[in-house]
Amino acid sequence: MLHFGDSSTSYGVTPERAADILNQKLDTRCEFVSSSPNESGAGLRGLLADCDVLVGTSATLDTTICSLFEFAPRLKLVQCLGAGIEKIPLDSIRAAGVTLADASGSNSVPVAEHAFALLLAVAKRVVEKDREMKKGVWNRTPGVEVQGLTHVILGLGAVGTELARRSSAFGMKVIGIRKHPERGTPVQGCEVYGIEDLHSSLPRAEFLTVALPLTSETRGLIGKDEFALMKRTASIVIVSRAAVVDEEALYRALVERRISYAAIDTWYSSPPSAPSRYSIEKLDNVIATPHIGGITTETVYRVFSIVSQNIDNLAAGRDLLNVVDLNLGY
Repeated sequence: MLHFGDSSTSYGVTPERAADILNQKLDTRCEFVSSSPNESGAGLRGLLADCDVLVGTSATLDTTICSLFEFAPRLKLVQCLGAGIEKIPLDSIRAAGVTLADASGSNSVPVAEHAFALLLAVAKRVVEKDREMKKGVWNRTPGVEVQGLTHVILGLGAVGTELARRSSAFGMKVIGIRKHPERGTPVQGCEVYGIEDLHSSLPRAEFLTVALPLTSETRGLIGKDEFALMKRTASIVIVSRAAVVDEEALYRALVERRISYAAIDTWYSSPPSAPSRYSIEKLDNVIATPHIGGITTETVYRVFSIVSQNIDNLAAGRDLLNVVDLNLGY
């Protein structure tokens, strides 16, 4: 059952197109039915009755549909099309005794590329100079070279690892902060520390990139105290979930010039709500993009490759890919 409505929440892919892509990849014979997040409760109950696999996004796999799992006796797998699952009610997944899998890793390369593009845009003041040129202002104030600067990457999962590689290739000093530093460095020359060393690492950063999943442990991890530790010339790049950074603290840090710049792709709210309660996206020292870091043609096929492999694995009794630890939340 494909439950994600219009294409705006699913990499630009409609349920009909998703079914076509999956049928091309699957070895298992499947019948696909689609439902909209606006479907009535009665309509969803009817569709769930014969559902073995439920496919949706973090936004559409919500409390409404997850509360109806008692009407889905055959349901075995809930497959999220994205890497972030913070909106999915994990208690409902646990109570139903079904497996939750995500698509983590499918967009790590484009998100890392986007993060580094934002970092370079900040360093070279690309957006600022573009605005000035359009106003007829020829302002040649210099930018900075990133070679030799220190880049602290908060989160060394798939995205953080790819970003560390790109930063290192540009000659940056890379510090990675991860929950399990004993797993070592993913990139030669990258220093790796535990989360307990975050405060001692922040004063060294010219750039801080947030690439952590949002969980109860990481929500608000970067706040007023953390910004106070950073250089006034430092900048922050946010490409995971914005709520890892306290919204008010970020706003204050930017308007009071406690830090220099922010480049943000993932926001505190999505349409129809405004991206930020504080209109952070409108500040002059902010580069804003509309959560597009992971949306590429290549990502679409990687995502649905994971979905098809998991459907085939489920049918064949094999281990599933990207199974979420419901206790950890990722």
